[in-house]
Amino acid sequence: MIKKLIKKGFKNIWKHRLLFLIMFVMQIVFIGIISYVGVHYYLETMGHAGALLDQVEALTTEQILGMQVAEPYEMYEHYKAMIHSVIMGIVIGYLVFLLFDGIVWNLTNMMVNKARHLKDILWYHLKYVIVFSIFTIPLLLIILGLVKTIALTGSNVHFAIGTIVFSLIDAYFLAICLGICYEYKLKELMLLLKRTFWLGYKKAKILVAMSLIILGVYVAAGVLLYYSTASLGLLVLCAVLFILAVNWGRVTCMTTVRAVNKKEID
Repeated sequence: MIKKLIKKGFKNIWKHRLLFLIMFVMQIVFIGIISYVGVHYYLETMGHAGALLDQVEALTTEQILGMQVAEPYEMYEHYKAMIHSVIMGIVIGYLVFLLFDGIVWNLTNMMVNKARHLKDILWYHLKYVIVFSIFTIPLLLIILGLVKTIALTGSNVHFAIGTIVFSLIDAYFLAICLGICYEYKLKELMLLLKRTFWLGYKKAKILVAMSLIILGVYVAAGVLLYYSTASLGLLVLCAVLFILAVNWGRVTCMTTVRAVNKKEID
């Protein structure tokens, strides 16, 4: 059964190879833009942080004890600018991710569920944004809670294990939800979530097995990428293989979810 689904996923890729190529190109563009955004706001933040630190280090003992700072307004401005850069980097990075990851999932939906009309494409992207936010915001809150726990206990092991477990569970149900959300209207959000958790629980035997296979491919591709830094040519090749593996995983995942949801398999 798993073998049949994997084969069906490859058939979808071959049948819609132009869309799969567009997915690959969009991933490259996304990596380029998100890298630029990350580097830009990192340098901007570090610039303000460095200027603030220089002013703090220039304070004399008398100024600190007497709380008499020569240029408090300028220091505050650097602090404000630093926080602003951090927030802007996070917000813009998140919006860029929603745009490009949404496009890639949209292309996957076009390949697997044959969505072609502009209206369907736009509605799917809107539902993607809503669904992604629903699943990621609780995860971020959980991670923040784990961070607070670590701050009190000092245990990094629990933080790492907890983050991995919650992230995998969250990604599992998110992938299912993105695989079936094209069938539901926005006002049927609760029905969509109910169906998502029902499939994730009742059809766990197939869905978890396929998820583990896809995860294994991701890990293998990631390991190859990690150990390919000795040669630029090898690094580029492994980066291409990693992106192809990720996109294969999306198509295979949605193919499996569709087959389970539509009862195309037992």
